[in-house]
Amino acid sequence: PDVSPDAPQWGRTLQAFAMGVCGELRALDAYVVNQLAPQEDHLSPLSLTAHVCEWEDRLRFLTFICRLDEPTLAQSEEQGRWQFPRGACLLSYLFDVARQTPPDTPSGDSGRVDGGS
Repeated sequence: PDVSPDAPQWGRTLQAFAMGVCGELRALDAYVVNQLAPQEDHLSPLSLTAHVCEWEDRLRFLTFICRLDEPTLAQSEEQGRWQFPRGACLLSYLFDVARQTPPDTPSGDSGRVDGGS
């Protein structure tokens, strides 16, 4: 929903932040669907980070939100299970989307979504 121009500055800032988060998640979601769905048997947080390394800035942003940091990944790998203090829902959603999307997803678009500025 649009925020009125008369809304307080914090309201407009919060909306801009929320839209940015949603945009980044949609972009990463499109990438997962188009690039990782054929590899669903091998999906893991490590493979996800490896495949999106060219999205360094966006990945840093999502890393901040999800606490997808190296110590967490290392501990998860050692224990044989993935631990994401705040990012479990996000990653679960992305993996579910990738698994439910048939490998023959139309390739008309590149899957790369550039937010532009």
